[in-house]
Amino acid sequence: MARSFDTCSATYLNNSIIFKKSHEYFSNKNIYTYHSLCRSKQRCIPEFAIDLVLDYGKASSAGKGAESYSFDNRSWRKVCKLLGADVRRYEKYRNIYVIVVGGTIVTVAWRH
Repeated sequence: MARSFDTCSATYLNNSIIFKKSHEYFSNKNIYTYHSLCRSKQRCIPEFAIDLVLDYGKASSAGKGAESYSFDNRSWRKVCKLLGADVRRYEKYRNIYVIVVGGTIVTVAWRH
């Protein structure tokens, strides 16, 4: 049976704020939809990993004006240089992708 979400408690996003059903949430630099906030929490993808993908990942067309950001080998090497030895702790986030439409983060997920 599918669950409906009336609220989304995102503890790692901006100091444990509970987001009521709203269409958008304005973060420090990114605009998140309610859907993307809930999916990032459900899929255990923290905001810093989303920022890394958007800043260093490769953009490709996802159709209908949407862009998909993910890491390829070249972009992951840039992240390795940035993080240095700490990159081992964040290796698991190498397989995430972010879908953006018009500057708004629509969803985040893991590549399988």
